[in-house]
Amino acid sequence: MKDGSGLHLGEKLRLIRNAKGISQENMAYAIKSNPTFISRLERGYGECEAEILRTIRHFLEIENSPLLDHELEIYENRINVWEDLITAGRITDARAMQSELSPILGLPFQEELSLRYMMLEVRLLIGETHFLTAKEKFKNAEKLMGNASKDNLFRYHRNKGYLYPDGDKNALKHYLQALELIGVDKPDAGLLYCIGRQYFIMGKIHYAMRYLERAKAASIGDQNHLISLSIASLIIMCYKYTGECKEAKRQIDAVIARSLSINNDVLAGLLIMEKGIISNLEGNLNEALEFNNQAYTYLQDKHESYVFSILANKADYLARMKKIDEYHNTLKLAKPLAKDNELYTILLDSIDHKINLNDSSSINYIENIAIPMLKTGNGNLDYKFGALQLCRCLEAHYRKKNAKTKAMAICCIIKEIYEYMFTGDVEFE
Repeated sequence: MKDGSGLHLGEKLRLIRNAKGISQENMAYAIKSNPTFISRLERGYGECEAEILRTIRHFLEIENSPLLDHELEIYENRINVWEDLITAGRITDARAMQSELSPILGLPFQEELSLRYMMLEVRLLIGETHFLTAKEKFKNAEKLMGNASKDNLFRYHRNKGYLYPDGDKNALKHYLQALELIGVDKPDAGLLYCIGRQYFIMGKIHYAMRYLERAKAASIGDQNHLISLSIASLIIMCYKYTGECKEAKRQIDAVIARSLSINNDVLAGLLIMEKGIISNLEGNLNEALEFNNQAYTYLQDKHESYVFSILANKADYLARMKKIDEYHNTLKLAKPLAKDNELYTILLDSIDHKINLNDSSSINYIENIAIPMLKTGNGNLDYKFGALQLCRCLEAHYRKKNAKTKAMAICCIIKEIYEYMFTGDVEFE
């Protein structure tokens, strides 16, 4: 009897036996039969009794592999459940299911299902942040991509995107290919978020918002709360960078509350820090400092980059509030975190120079070192934003000094940064 693979049971057993390098004679001896029976079985003649099939399965080490039609139907239902768990971010539950699904890898005639399993295993490893292991598994899966179905090509490009560093154009390229394969009729909030996030990191706010709004719509009713929160957080950040502070403030408290409700202190802390930055943009330094200090309570023992951002923000606020002693104390805490990062060092040094704009050396540093470096900033939006703030500070200084030509030159740089953020797509090689 044949199933969807186009093979009858005997043909399947022959392929497995050959893949394991076992002769008909050795198999016959092991199951206490004869080579003639094995030959007839593999050619599709005669029936294979249940007890003999159990013995053959045990010998070939495929006891749990889906050989028969009803077994394959059960397997396909289970792998659908597994994919749903992985997609929903239920990593522990997904890992618990893995062992019952791995026997598909022992069936050389089920390449499509094997590839689906391998692609989902890669995604599970990515969900656990085991990126090196995921890359090795991915290399093995790539060997089966020759005749992959559209669904598996989708999984391939999505996973390939995950395996590139943040901000890498290749990641975005693969995400967009995955989106093209899945089509608009099947929205995928996680994939749309990844595309929006890549555009955001690259500083392409216009494109980021386009995909993040689509991701938000696709995430309605989604059980993966982390995805919906991540989407909402990034949309708020986009509003901040576009100067829509009122809209950012309108949305941010609800997202902070949702983050705390699922015990995501890191996301809550980052959003509270954003509240401080928004207050700073509105000119309320006391409120900015208060929110920044609140954020520190959530992030002080987390990643160094978070701590640095909080300390750098605090130093900036204190300097502008003329609280010089506190400013210098904060700077002492921040500088060790910046020692191996040139752009971090520039950000800190710029604070000092901003409060000394009457000194020509400070003007020179901001205009000829800090702004050009941060404007490029490895394509990172945070650095471009830092360059914008320095430009605005310098423009205000030049206007105060009635240096109109220099003020206009700075305005041109501001225009250039905004044009990058709002016009032109990412060019792929």
